[in-house]
Amino acid sequence: MVIGFERASAELRAFARGIGIMPHLSRARSVLQRLRGDTDYEARFSRALMSQVRPGDVVWDIGANVGLYSMQLSEAVGSTGKVFAFEPMPTCFAALTQRTHDSANIQAVQVALGDRTGTAQITVDADELSTTNSLFVRHGAKTLDVRITTGDALVRSGEIPMPAVLKVDVEGFEEEVLRGLSQTLANPTCRALFCEVHFGILDARGERHAPTRIVQLLRDRGFRTHWIDASHLGAQR
Repeated sequence: MVIGFERASAELRAFARGIGIMPHLSRARSVLQRLRGDTDYEARFSRALMSQVRPGDVVWDIGANVGLYSMQLSEAVGSTGKVFAFEPMPTCFAALTQRTHDSANIQAVQVALGDRTGTAQITVDADELSTTNSLFVRHGAKTLDVRITTGDALVRSGEIPMPAVLKVDVEGFEEEVLRGLSQTLANPTCRALFCEVHFGILDARGERHAPTRIVQLLRDRGFRTHWIDASHLGAQR
């Protein structure tokens, strides 16, 4: 049987964590990136994302945190476009709304996206503005209740318009977000998606093979997928 890249990568990562060599691999990757002159792997993700955004687009920034990407996307879509910045964490949302206050084409939305509607618990880091606040609740961690809904529900209700481009960074809940966008992703208006896949968190959740399912979900809805780097997935029609 041929094992796909996503499954093989998940298995290798889990093995490396199990024998304690992940920190060494991470340091080696950093050295290689410096040798290549690529000191910031996030920059590759950013370039890939921004290359697909056009003036007038509707873009969803799912997991906006304090709005760094939202501001870049705002400039790219221009005055005729719109950025919807989704952030459930109250402290991050407050910082997000403050940062984007003067950007008329950004709408901050205080909700988590997933595959159901209702409430969910979010783990709160010591730094409440951290990018690693997550819907994966760790034992003994501080949590808050937040509102959760599906992207499909927001589109059906007319509350949020259909996106052309989506950016997803949700700390291990990528699959739930995409399942909740199943109908939206099938719409040809939605032409590109860029997602950080958190292999370590998925493994800790017992969802080691979620990356394989994520890629299949996107392909089933008409996307071509490619790995921008070891953790960032791109998908375009």
